[in-house]
Amino acid sequence: MGTSQPSKESKEERIQRLLRKYEEALRENLTEGPQTLEEIERETGKIGKQVQKDLQEEKLNQSGTGYTQDRIACSCGGRAAYTADYRRQLLTLYGSVTLSRAYYYCRACKTGWCPLDARLGLDKDETSLGMRGLIGRLSAYLPDRTATREAQLLTGVKIAPSTAQRISRGMGERIALECKQEEERLRTQGLPGPVGRVSGLHASMDGVFVFVDKKWTEVKLGVAYHLGEDGVEQAAYYATLAKSADFGRLWRTLVYKMGSGKCARFVVVADGAEWIWQEVGKYAPTSVQILDFYHAVEHLWGVARTRFGEGSEGAKTWMRLQKERLLDDKVGEVLADIASWVVATPAAEQMRESTLNYLRRHQHRMLYKTFRQWGYHIGSGVVEAGCKATVQGRMKGAGMRWSSKGAEAMLHLRATWCTSQQTDFVAIARRAAMAA
Repeated sequence: MGTSQPSKESKEERIQRLLRKYEEALRENLTEGPQTLEEIERETGKIGKQVQKDLQEEKLNQSGTGYTQDRIACSCGGRAAYTADYRRQLLTLYGSVTLSRAYYYCRACKTGWCPLDARLGLDKDETSLGMRGLIGRLSAYLPDRTATREAQLLTGVKIAPSTAQRISRGMGERIALECKQEEERLRTQGLPGPVGRVSGLHASMDGVFVFVDKKWTEVKLGVAYHLGEDGVEQAAYYATLAKSADFGRLWRTLVYKMGSGKCARFVVVADGAEWIWQEVGKYAPTSVQILDFYHAVEHLWGVARTRFGEGSEGAKTWMRLQKERLLDDKVGEVLADIASWVVATPAAEQMRESTLNYLRRHQHRMLYKTFRQWGYHIGSGVVEAGCKATVQGRMKGAGMRWSSKGAEAMLHLRATWCTSQQTDFVAIARRAAMAA
């Protein structure tokens, strides 16, 4: 004999029964007389939460236990037998619920399952998709313990920090996988870019160190952004612990999705790190390439201090002249000035030659007057701010310890949130559950 099923009740009968229940809740909790707005909000929230919880329980009860008959077909071709009803606790946005589910077991393939789980779209996790979406969103910008406290304040449901960590990691791993799949499709089949023409696109990349697996490890961050009348209008990020060669391919996917293939002016502005310009040369060889003005100035300050003395007026005067030359497209005059320096020590000679080599290597990327006239950024402040906001803002909290897998997953989750706070995290949680 199978388990009991919900009574056959018409929709109208259910509505009337629920209305009676809501009427009781209103009579019990609805107050009269003058109230402050705060008191009204608190009372409204209390009644609303009770209504939501009751309606959820009602809907779940109507789902029954999943029992249909004593034996059902199994995917192996055999027949699975009803064994017992098993109870399962589920944490949802509207409270904790306990489900009673009919369990079937197939002796032929030694597999057991609860049909109700499949019907409700449940996986092995004890949390609902809605709850996982909320936890994923909160974890993208809050430490696990803080995220779970905030979730409890919002929903009244207590989640263990380890559960939040598992949820956010699974979602981050799913995002990482989808990024790799997009890169593969772009390389082999092509991807749809933005609809319509893109007037212009800036992009950059940089590295920042975080403590992973008990050592400082470089995170590589890529950004692509559009400029509007008030500055940066839209920015998309990609972050990973991967090596530069792997990062470069995924950076190409990021900028392509932002319109690099459809814009008249595609600009890459970055500091002088060799790995950056290697990847730009591979994946954006026709872009307008700009060396970050402030990094160029930093190199010149090294010459000024060595040549004229730390903090000297001579160093300051010389630097004012070199900045004027750089901003007037006179890089050649800067090079000639440094080349004319008669050095007195091996250290000074090394400084002179290394600076000359640096400037010559990037000379075509230092036409700052021209770049500014065209409306381009000559500084990599957007990616540097992204390193702080996207990486350090989540990865460098007090007492944080990261494994490489956990850090990689969080970097993808965080970059997704920083790209758009409108991201549907429930959809990500659903895709992560399907892949598990």
